[in-house]
Amino acid sequence: MAKRARGNHEPAFKAKVALEAIKGEQTIDELAERFQVRPSEIIEWKKQLLERAEEVFAKDKTIEEGSSCLAYDGKGQWRYLAVAITLCLLFFLFRLTDLGTNPKGFFCDEASIAFNARSILETGSDEHGFIFPIFFKAFGDYKSSPYIYATTLSIALFGESQFAARLPAAVFLGLSMFVVYLLLSKEVHPACGLLSIVVLGSEPWLNHFSHIAFELSSIPLLLGLAVLCWISAVRGKIFYFYLSSLFFTLSFYSYPPARLFVPLFYVGLTVIYRKEIFGNRRNQRHFYTSLIIGAILAIPFFYYVLTRNDFLERLNYLSIFTTPFLDHSHAYEWLENAFKMWHRSLADIHSQILLRSLIFIVNYVSYYSPEYLFFHADSNMRFGNHEFGILSYLSMIGMVSGLLTLLLRRKKFDKLLIWWLLIFAIPASLTWEDIPHSGRGIVAHPGLDMIAVIGLWETGRYLFSLMRVRRFFFVTYISICLFLYGYHAVKYFSYYRNVYSIQASGWMQYGFKEMMEYIRDHYRQYDRVVLICTGMHYQPYIFALYYSNLSPQLWRTEKKLPWNLEVLDHPLDKDDYHKNVLYVFAPVPSNLDPRFRLVRNVTWEDGIGIAFAYYVFT
Repeated sequence: MAKRARGNHEPAFKAKVALEAIKGEQTIDELAERFQVRPSEIIEWKKQLLERAEEVFAKDKTIEEGSSCLAYDGKGQWRYLAVAITLCLLFFLFRLTDLGTNPKGFFCDEASIAFNARSILETGSDEHGFIFPIFFKAFGDYKSSPYIYATTLSIALFGESQFAARLPAAVFLGLSMFVVYLLLSKEVHPACGLLSIVVLGSEPWLNHFSHIAFELSSIPLLLGLAVLCWISAVRGKIFYFYLSSLFFTLSFYSYPPARLFVPLFYVGLTVIYRKEIFGNRRNQRHFYTSLIIGAILAIPFFYYVLTRNDFLERLNYLSIFTTPFLDHSHAYEWLENAFKMWHRSLADIHSQILLRSLIFIVNYVSYYSPEYLFFHADSNMRFGNHEFGILSYLSMIGMVSGLLTLLLRRKKFDKLLIWWLLIFAIPASLTWEDIPHSGRGIVAHPGLDMIAVIGLWETGRYLFSLMRVRRFFFVTYISICLFLYGYHAVKYFSYYRNVYSIQASGWMQYGFKEMMEYIRDHYRQYDRVVLICTGMHYQPYIFALYYSNLSPQLWRTEKKLPWNLEVLDHPLDKDDYHKNVLYVFAPVPSNLDPRFRLVRNVTWEDGIGIAFAYYVFT
């Protein structure tokens, strides 16, 4: 007997098949064969029946009837989609207005990404000559490739500039807003999805990372796409298992914290959706196949680990389980001293493991503190600021309400978000530097944001059910939420554009561009140019390569900086100074020889401190 055409089924027939699926006496494939329908149809009917079962037992029929205008019947989805695209574009275009100029300065990691992207574009190799590498060696570390390869396209379209280097960050995070809309539209309501765009568009973390060319910017989009494809896969569209595996693998390659987060998250998803995966032979087969493909795609990572002795050097430096870390961090002295009072010695291995386990717990808890989340995020101004949290104030209400909703409702998607919330801080808590660190905590997004949005939405629905004039009060509630988010956004963006840019200029290595342009215009007047950089003026050579537009091929073969430039990371002895040499100091030594004559200064954006000073020895 041929299977019936899709959509030609009576409601009674659908109910009968869905009930048989709920009983679980036969697999989905067996039921499909028995009733001559497609397995995906059975899965959908079962889902619909389970989602609407509570309506049968509703205690207050009048409330349910009055709330019906909040239910979504699938109509008008194109209107919702059009509004969502429009909102995402508006937020994206708003960020483009100051993308190349704010924050002031251009950090060495940004310059490295831009130069390597141009090197790939022009020669197919990175600055060290590796052909299309998966990881880019830079400054004793290895940078992840997805952002750098995205930057090659940006530079090809717009030329090498700060705007082009930062554009992929704005694109990645702009698209992540739309992915969150799709997720919440599918799992909650399209109007909830629209609310999420407004919330995300005004959140400090998303704006901040949209303006900096850091590799971590791709994480929220890739994780969001991986989850979106996963949910589609377990609901019958099995091809999406492979797309989900691809996006998870790209996340794995995008930023070091994701290398621990992704496996943990994937295990949680498998447990949460185990019935959908292992209760259907077809799903089970494709799940295992996609898992194997993901494992194969991860082989290059392990190749780098096994063949590059310095590949894990940065991790060993930052790990709380690396013995020397306490020599670099004063943040844990109180814990170490308290532990010594209780324990006679920290010499034995069990004491060391226990101490570092306590440090991990302290770190982990710090990522969930309201102080960090909503009020004062980062002391490191490259990754945020200390005037605002990573989320807005109003999201605090949404987070509390959202957690209560998820714990009480306990749908599969709710469990997914709870698991996301519980594990996001684990990778970052295994490091000791600048805790809590919103850069290493980027894997929290967009999971945290979806919890807050669901909380705001469900609070509105609850208030709606209590009021007599329900539609009026619901519209009023949403309007109040939008007003408060708008107020916070105006306050934040005013600070970010007028104050933060100046305050963070030192953190972002402001002055290298101005300094290099001066050297370019005046180096012919001198025999040599010597740049002496210490402190926060990291990796000055990369700025010479970037701002000189030096050929990557020429740099690889000659290893010679332009403009007769010599870079030092330590002061010279008095006998090593020579006449007719331009010396550039960053910062200026306090005991500078009086025989130096000042030529020019480059001051910080605040007009107070000196970023670079040009001297000639007389």
